[in-house]
Amino acid sequence: MTCPNCGMEMPEGSVSCPTCGYQVAQQPQGDYYAQQPQAPVNNAAPMAPAEPAKKKTGLLIGIIVGGIAVVAAVVCLILFVFNGKGGTDGKYVCSSLSAFGMDIYLDVDGEDVEMVMSYDVNGDGELSDDEKESNSGTIEFDGDTCTITIEGESMDCAYDKKEGTITMSDEAMMGMELVFEKE
Repeated sequence: MTCPNCGMEMPEGSVSCPTCGYQVAQQPQGDYYAQQPQAPVNNAAPMAPAEPAKKKTGLLIGIIVGGIAVVAAVVCLILFVFNGKGGTDGKYVCSSLSAFGMDIYLDVDGEDVEMVMSYDVNGDGELSDDEKESNSGTIEFDGDTCTITIEGESMDCAYDKKEGTITMSDEAMMGMELVFEKE
């Protein structure tokens, strides 16, 4: 039941409105005159109906947009760090010569590269200084290729950023293909 004076809901069968105090006459249903408004009690001014609570959609949209931004930032960071094993710097090891007792790796730091080769001549499992050779040079990455220059000699190599590999295949390698995998 709705109060005819203030418009607020009233319990069914109420004699007066709990909000504005308006006296409702009890008449049999269907009597047209039973619902005619009476003067407010205590000369109180009629109250306007309460407005429904406004939804806080702006706050909700802000939370959703902020959450999406955080998720996007995390995804970008993960792709940047893990795609291509985190960039070009690091140690690239060639395991294909290990069966011959030879270890070779490339240590890349920016544009600097050091090629380290070792061979256990004595077969004792320990490397002496004369069983290890190190040469420094430069490396330039350009898409899916890189150029390694050591002691004035340049060699073009294939570079796979996703796999983190540098592949050397050149006549200087005696027709062999050496694949260096990033650790």
